[in-house]
Amino acid sequence: MLNRLGYTLKRVQKIKPLKKIKETDAIFFNLKKINEQADISSDTLRISIDTKAKVNLGDFSRGGKKRSSVAPTAGDHDMNPFAKLVPFGILEVKAGQLFTVVGASAETSDFMVDSLQLWWDERKENYVFVKKRVINLDNGPSASSHRTQFIKRITDFAEKNKLEIQLAYYPPYHQWHSVKKHRHSVKSLVFPA
Repeated sequence: MLNRLGYTLKRVQKIKPLKKIKETDAIFFNLKKINEQADISSDTLRISIDTKAKVNLGDFSRGGKKRSSVAPTAGDHDMNPFAKLVPFGILEVKAGQLFTVVGASAETSDFMVDSLQLWWDERKENYVFVKKRVINLDNGPSASSHRTQFIKRITDFAEKNKLEIQLAYYPPYHQWHSVKKHRHSVKSLVFPA
């Protein structure tokens, strides 16, 4: 009866930021300028990177449903996965091309930069004119500009591939990000080739 009245099951959408810091508008203003400059430059490629929710592999229900004559079975608790998958996406913004790497490790700086290298090895022939790359990313724990391992690996990546890389961070959205930690985000980081 509820379905007929229009009250169907809908997924909750995550659209409201949990916290806005005073620098948020300035960060978005600066990010917009960086992105516009990258998009009109003939030797610059803008990409956006992010890891997505990890997926536990196992005999789990995950609240799923299946249309069948017999209900499928799963464990009574979603515990003790036999593996965990980490999806990492690289979006070529202007082309709308998405490259996804699924790893079986944790979300680490090494995994992220290794995924970038894998993507670049696959796609660099399409971008022989590219000298600079603007990377849009959040300040999550693995890609934070305060994370020395990420900065070291992204610098090594820039040197190896002879690319100038500009990291353009989005403002923090989560409660556990402190204002002090992200105050630098009004500026972006640039690593010369």
